[in-house]
Amino acid sequence: MESGKNKKEKIKIVLPKEAKKEPAKHVLASAKYLSNPHKGSQFENFVVEMLFSGEGKKLYELSKKTSDYHNRELKVSDETNTDPDLLIRFKKSQKQFAVECKYRSFLWFDDITNKPFIDWCREDQWINYLTYQQRNRTPVFIVIGVGGTPNKPNEAYCIPLKKIKSTILFDKDLKKYAKGERRYFRLYWDDNKKNLSWDRPE
Repeated sequence: MESGKNKKEKIKIVLPKEAKKEPAKHVLASAKYLSNPHKGSQFENFVVEMLFSGEGKKLYELSKKTSDYHNRELKVSDETNTDPDLLIRFKKSQKQFAVECKYRSFLWFDDITNKPFIDWCREDQWINYLTYQQRNRTPVFIVIGVGGTPNKPNEAYCIPLKKIKSTILFDKDLKKYAKGERRYFRLYWDDNKKNLSWDRPE
């Protein structure tokens, strides 16, 4: 008999109602333009720099960097590659948080409303991140780079996974999480608020 410790906790994820709406055809067509693994790897390294540059080395430890190994021909992949890209430990409290890195070359525009948006992930990936967050009781943050290059994007956003209601994020949903006019691409963990953002904790 399998011991309780070895059993994985069963997690049921219920997506928000708005996420179940059928997306417009122009959104579905954008899937082929999602960033390739090379760009993704470059942006992951950029996010690591945002966290560990300067005083970051004294504040954080990189607990884990998820493998992205996948052999399509053999259909073999690392069983952990559905986890968020980075698991970070805040040294002072030993609390951990996870970061999923996404790079997009540009924003899309809705053909009907002409409003800009990002198709940030597939639904199955979103469910994986939500499951990870619940099972591990570890907050997950989605860091998205847009434009420029993966190692120097024009803009970046840091969004708590719990605030995301769809695989499609419109510009109005992104603005409050933007780096904006801040001089440096640098992320800070606020241990009191359990939040990762561009603002240095007081």
